Amino acid sequence: MNKLISQHISNDFTEVAENFGRNEIKNVANTELLDYLERFAELSIDPNADYTPNFKVSSPRGVFSIEAGEDKIYLSDTNDPNLSSIETTPDEALFIITGLAAEPKDQTSGQTPKQSFTKKFLYPCLVLIIVAGTVAAIGHKLLTPANPLFPPVTIPLIKDGNQVADLENQYAGTYFTGRKEGDRLITISNGGMVDFFEVNFSPDEQKHTLVKRASRNYVFGSEGGGFFAIADKVHVITLLNPDVIEYYEGRYNRIPGKVESFFE
Repeated sequence: MNKLISQHISNDFTEVAENFGRNEIKNVANTELLDYLERFAELSIDPNADYTPNFKVSSPRGVFSIEAGEDKIYLSDTNDPNLSSIETTPDEALFIITGLAAEPKDQTSGQTPKQSFTKKFLYPCLVLIIVAGTVAAIGHKLLTPANPLFPPVTIPLIKDGNQVADLENQYAGTYFTGRKEGDRLITISNGGMVDFFEVNFSPDEQKHTLVKRASRNYVFGSEGGGFFAIADKVHVITLLNPDVIEYYEGRYNRIPGKVESFFE
């Protein structure tokens, strides 16, 4: 069985909107998962929206994040930064997440079922790709120095609900690095979502423009008296104080208002 956690998607996966919050669906069978993937792929996603509809799937094979755009879906393995934003079909995504091929659709009576091109050719290729990727990953791990780009995070997680709520109240907000090309925003939201923005500033227009945005799930952790927000188990945001956070040695200062007003 699988578990889904969605953000900005209706419970039945037929609509997307900013007001759809975080929703958790447990005990999802593989056939149901394919149905959710197919519905999500058919949704109309506005690439210029200030929110990113996405969902996370926890399966026996790992934890995967799925986003959509322009009639496509993109899959990332949250435990492997080298497998990020892979463009897939729903059938391919199901195979990567579960290791099982989608069952053939019901055939009209009197017709002879034909093996689909996907099942006949694509899945064996995917198996070879996964095997080759696994071998390459093992080789990469053996050859990588002791300080890889995304080392495993060993910070103990905070499980106390009251403490989590207190940290959310303190740190929920938008943080910014400055006014120059390639600057970044981080928005920490209640409910376990963090958004990373890359922005440019136009001196002529005195306006910021969005370059790139990524949404991730996060949890709080604590170690050595300090507090951290850990996104997708590998990206560590250091919570220095309610007005200043640090991410990959960059200092981010809190700015007032909602992130939507930042681009106005």
